[in-house]
Amino acid sequence: MGGRGGLIALLLLAGTVSAQDLADRIWVLRITTERSSFGAPSRQTLLAPAVPVEDGLLLAVGFALEPTTEKDEALRVTAIDPSGRIVPAELVGGDDDLRCTIVRLVGARPEPVVLEGAPRRAGDEVVLLSRHGEVMRFAVRRMATRIEAAVEAPRALYALPADAQSFQGAIATTPEGRLVGFVDLRPTVAEGLGIMLGIGPQTAVVVPAETYADVPKALPRKDRPRGWLGVNLAPFDADHEAYFGIETPVDGAFVTGVAEGSPADRAGIRLHDVVQSIGDLPLRFERMDDWDPLLRAVQRLPLGKPLPCRVLRFERLPDGGYDAKAFEVALTLEARPLDFADAPETEIEDLGFRVKPLTQDWRRSNRVPGDLEGVVITRLERASAAQLGGLEPGDLVLKVDGRATPDADALRKALADARAAKRTKIVFFVRRGPVTTFLTVQPS
Repeated sequence: MGGRGGLIALLLLAGTVSAQDLADRIWVLRITTERSSFGAPSRQTLLAPAVPVEDGLLLAVGFALEPTTEKDEALRVTAIDPSGRIVPAELVGGDDDLRCTIVRLVGARPEPVVLEGAPRRAGDEVVLLSRHGEVMRFAVRRMATRIEAAVEAPRALYALPADAQSFQGAIATTPEGRLVGFVDLRPTVAEGLGIMLGIGPQTAVVVPAETYADVPKALPRKDRPRGWLGVNLAPFDADHEAYFGIETPVDGAFVTGVAEGSPADRAGIRLHDVVQSIGDLPLRFERMDDWDPLLRAVQRLPLGKPLPCRVLRFERLPDGGYDAKAFEVALTLEARPLDFADAPETEIEDLGFRVKPLTQDWRRSNRVPGDLEGVVITRLERASAAQLGGLEPGDLVLKVDGRATPDADALRKALADARAAKRTKIVFFVRRGPVTTFLTVQPS
């Protein structure tokens, strides 16, 4: 009996050591959002436990964040390692469906935690491990509990008792220290099992670790181009179904605009088509809340490879009704064109202005015809030759002294030739809003 008791104690001790090793690898993310609304600054800080997964990336569960594109909003991200050292980090992105966020550490690559969860059943014991930031001085919080139910809704979830809610984002392990998954609060109904998840008070669940295995690979990164379709999309809702006389619900995204020369344009997708699927990805866009997950899913599709794209097209009938025809086209996604905000800026020092290339998003937002090419003035120095000559930010420079300026190099060459010819006046042909005009700039 004594030998058996010693063996059990040894096994329990080994399990404790293994779980402790995993607890010692929990990081803490500190994400601060700074926003200015009506001139009044506001700040919110989020602290969340995270684990290293691969290539210097950290995974946190329970929320999904994307890098901000708003001018009046800033995100500051740092990570605190298990010893309390602060490491700079940057936000990579989040997955709304899985409610998780990935950040990249700057100058640190800790050993990754392999995302392979141990399968569990109702009644099995789990240990919840978490660190809650600076308040508890990085002390590991632990709770041993049991799984109340194992459900598929639609992926595997392990329901936990109500007192586990404060462990959102924590790591769940077996008593022996094997990784099970991550704790989250889920609005899911599990029918026929005597429990209801997310109805009334939310229920804590463990999402198996392998559920997140592909997230780091799928999220867009700086070194990975994002797929570009080249269309404006809107929800295909009940109003559209009624307008086109559709009696049964239709899944898909309603096309409200097609960029000239885009992958969608070349594939033959037209205005007012409904794109139902691309490759193995079904497109569901019933309300605006679906937009961000849909956009990220499209951006993750492979580039340069023909993908079958299912399209629904409505053709007008003589009696005024519509006939819906489904067909398939081959669609090859390209890398997303550079946004105007990220485009490189070129300075023309002697005339005192700066320009950026005419990008697709700037062309669309300013309704520039597809046959016009030029560079966009972004900034002017006060009292510079360009400002005194009447140029303004937002002007699209089409020609200089009668020579086309489709890019910054062409603009520089035209201005260099004007200087070499010692011209005292340089004529700019610009588009301002819907109007084109000539402006004369006198070099200093």
